[in-house]
Amino acid sequence: MITDSASATNFSSFNKVRFSFPFHQGFDGFDPRSDLLVDDNDGTLSGEYNNAMYILQDPDYIDFNLIVVPGVHSSATGTFVARMLNMVSERSDVFYAADIGNDATSGSGKALTVSQARTEADKYDSSYGAVFYPWLKIPDADNNRLIWVPPTVEVFGAIAFNDAVGHPWFAPAGFIRGALDNASEVRRKLRQTDRIDLEAKNVNPIVMFPGQVPVIYAQNTLQKKDSVLSKINVRRLLIYAKKLVASSVRNFLFEPNNQATRNRILDVINPILTRIQRNQGLERFEIILTATEDEVDANQITGKIIMLPTRAAEVIVIDFISAGTGAQFDELVG
Repeated sequence: MITDSASATNFSSFNKVRFSFPFHQGFDGFDPRSDLLVDDNDGTLSGEYNNAMYILQDPDYIDFNLIVVPGVHSSATGTFVARMLNMVSERSDVFYAADIGNDATSGSGKALTVSQARTEADKYDSSYGAVFYPWLKIPDADNNRLIWVPPTVEVFGAIAFNDAVGHPWFAPAGFIRGALDNASEVRRKLRQTDRIDLEAKNVNPIVMFPGQVPVIYAQNTLQKKDSVLSKINVRRLLIYAKKLVASSVRNFLFEPNNQATRNRILDVINPILTRIQRNQGLERFEIILTATEDEVDANQITGKIIMLPTRAAEVIVIDFISAGTGAQFDELVG
């Protein structure tokens, strides 16, 4: 319910914005392009979002692997994004594409500067989330106009396209799988120095080169420590593999804790990881299952899966050599 009072300016006032519906796909439940989240109206975190997070936090009952909440972003203290990151990190099987803003106003992210985007992103440290910048202009077919929307509105579609034409362990960035065909303009045109500054704080720049549609030009998670988990495709690879392996080995619960059962578990896990390897997700992997006397007495089978993910080529360096007359090409190549 939205009251028709002039003082109905934000969620924290006595005029409440309330909604109650089951989760749906696409815009069946709530259209993130609606004016509630993307125009200049004020909006602070509603308790309804906390309730939604509470529902989503149990992986035994709600199964999903990617979440966005377009236009609902960090407040001055980063409360909402921090809570969402905590939720997906505790589940450890969901990736969160987040929006950022520099105060509690729902549209504050639209005018965010490069410096402000860096400051906002620096509040977080998690490989289960990523942020993108800047906002994008897309068509609103229902009202026959162009509107500004938070980047995750289009980023979500790009990730879905990446999974449809490739795999979750492919990078959802670049001109092949990171092009945002539905967007016609970026809120802020980024120079090369801007892109470098943003990536230094793990913000993924969306750039628009002349004659091109906007494109996601990086795939960094919010993890501060540099490692393989600093990349979106690696984290999503692990999420994908974990879900498949976990659902498969669950069938062996309460089976005899002996070598025959362990061999059957290996026979289930090996094809999963082999298929990922054949589809360019892994360079190598190794599975180790143990059952020491203490583990058997504790009714446990303990396992480790060691994986070497395939890294994405994020920099291509080509040297051009101008050869003189009579030069031998085999000498230049060598």
